[in-house]
Amino acid sequence: MSSSNTASTALDMQKCSIPVPVYRHAAPSGPWPWVDFNTDLSSSEPPFRNGEHEWRGYPQELFGNWSPIPVKRSEMLTQCARTVKPCVVYGIDLADDGQFKTREPGLHRTEVPEEKIDEFWSKLQDEVRKNVRVRALFVDNLSESVLKVLGTKYNIEPFFFTSSTNWIPSRYQEDVRHGVGDHITVILPFIRTAGKNQKTHSSSSDLKPIEKKNTIDVMAPLHLHGEHVLLIDLLAVHMIREKNCSTIVTYHPALPDRTTAERLHQVMERAGGSVYWNKIFVASEDPTFFFLAILWYALYAWDESFEVLYSRIKDLGYYSRADERECENLLSEIERLHKRCSMFMRRLKNATDLAFATVNIEDSRQTHDLTKATLRDSAAMKQISYLTMVFLPASLTASVFGMNVQEINPGTLETITRYVWVTLSLTVATTWIVIALQPYSTIHKSGASMWRRAVWPVIFLPDKIMEYFKSFWMKDKKTSAQENDIPLGRTHGRGHSSTSKFDDAMLEEDAIGG
Repeated sequence: MSSSNTASTALDMQKCSIPVPVYRHAAPSGPWPWVDFNTDLSSSEPPFRNGEHEWRGYPQELFGNWSPIPVKRSEMLTQCARTVKPCVVYGIDLADDGQFKTREPGLHRTEVPEEKIDEFWSKLQDEVRKNVRVRALFVDNLSESVLKVLGTKYNIEPFFFTSSTNWIPSRYQEDVRHGVGDHITVILPFIRTAGKNQKTHSSSSDLKPIEKKNTIDVMAPLHLHGEHVLLIDLLAVHMIREKNCSTIVTYHPALPDRTTAERLHQVMERAGGSVYWNKIFVASEDPTFFFLAILWYALYAWDESFEVLYSRIKDLGYYSRADERECENLLSEIERLHKRCSMFMRRLKNATDLAFATVNIEDSRQTHDLTKATLRDSAAMKQISYLTMVFLPASLTASVFGMNVQEINPGTLETITRYVWVTLSLTVATTWIVIALQPYSTIHKSGASMWRRAVWPVIFLPDKIMEYFKSFWMKDKKTSAQENDIPLGRTHGRGHSSTSKFDDAMLEEDAIGG
């Protein structure tokens, strides 16, 4: 069940799609109709005998270069075979007096099913046109058999059917016979407006898979906001102009919402009632005016499309201005949110700074408490030091009286003098070794070598002695300079004060005298 639905959906989408036009195969001027250079032309084709197939041999019966290969590639017969409805032909006769005849028996509407195709062929063969200037045949649901019948009857160039079924824009004149007639073909795709009815929505829904596959389908209908749809329509007209009676054949694609033969038949029937065109048809016997009246249909459609597009463009202009205004509103809102975010960030920074300040205050309080505890400990240590100093004289006295020296304990070998000498020597040696082994010290420079640190007394002590004498000499020099300085400031100040007083007195005298 699902496979059948899928197949039917694919067939519907194929029917609703418009093929991409191949412009090189648009007119008979191309010497290789529907044949590309990569086509194998050496392959043999079955022999074809002219005159044995009647209308069923079209197009090769009349146009020998249209072999099965170009016919198959152009799909002009297979495109017609896809229609399931019976072919219907609508007719209009333009009489010699300029009047339209549409209600004649067998002319207004003729349904041509497959079983009556021979009858239709016989009817065309036996028709007799009396007082008819132009006969127009509007064909709906063109079938393969009707295509062959019309092509054989009116000797229609196959390019008309191939360009029509493949939506290829084309216009050309062929089979020109001076004083007798010619063939004129115009295939014109144009833009037309349609209403948004249920049928249009269903066709657009059928095209959704194709749109998803091809991303953008430029041939698909354009749905505008409102009640209009812009779609590509086709006007395919072939005119056989003859001296006595001309014939017009139109092709209409079997796609949804396109112009049908019945619609164009009604439009042309209404054009026959136009006073302006009726005067033209009465005054002139040129059958081309009927052809021009058909072309007015595409012109009307284009003008109506431009009218709808103009309204749409005005709406787009309003929407663009509205979009600009909304974009400005969005930008202002974004700026407001940015400022609010900045405010929150500042508040967060203030809160963070407050937290750090609180922690620092707490650390300072703890450091203060630790400092107070340290001060208490230092006070205790100072008390211990004071206590040690109290016992230091007693300890020194006990050490001195405990020494075995001759001055205290007669009969011993050591003396106090030797004790002092040994103590001072050991102290000096210990100080020299400790300072020499320190890499960082205020006595020698940082990074000094071991040998330079070893001779530090030789370098340090002379420098200190020189600094001492230099500072002493500078102090004596400053003292002598102060003693030799003559105090002239007070005398100069007194003189200046006297001069100022004298000048002030003179100014007052001049003021009184004046």
